[in-house]
Amino acid sequence: MVVANLSPDDNRSHWRTDSVELAFDPAGPGASAHTLDTVKIGIVPFNTEGRVMAARTADANPGPVARTLPRFRCHSKRTSEGYRIEVEVPLSDLGLVQGRPFGFNLMVYDSDKSDAAEGENANTARTAWSPWPAVQGNPRLWGRVR
Repeated sequence: MVVANLSPDDNRSHWRTDSVELAFDPAGPGASAHTLDTVKIGIVPFNTEGRVMAARTADANPGPVARTLPRFRCHSKRTSEGYRIEVEVPLSDLGLVQGRPFGFNLMVYDSDKSDAAEGENANTARTAWSPWPAVQGNPRLWGRVR
């Protein structure tokens, strides 16, 4: 089941519904003490109108990707298991340098509340590639990508 309870004008706080968060630390794995030095992108596969939406969140440049990462592209498709998201963003737009390791995490937020009200925090579970407690706010715990 995919919950889609955020309206198009509610493109913030993606963790209140089914969503995916991508987190990049251009300073390097374990380098940043807080998320202000990182790039965090929350992707909602379907809003109340059935469209994908994404925004930077919990970093130093929050807001819709149309303004904060204009070359960011994202597509979402329903599948028999839920949804599939495809993302395209130039590494340079994230502050990443070719050949230099960076911190990374991918978090999936899940809501199984089929009757979630519009805008309600319906999050019931989350998992992450690097699954430490409170990992979404601590870049030192994110994984390493080369």
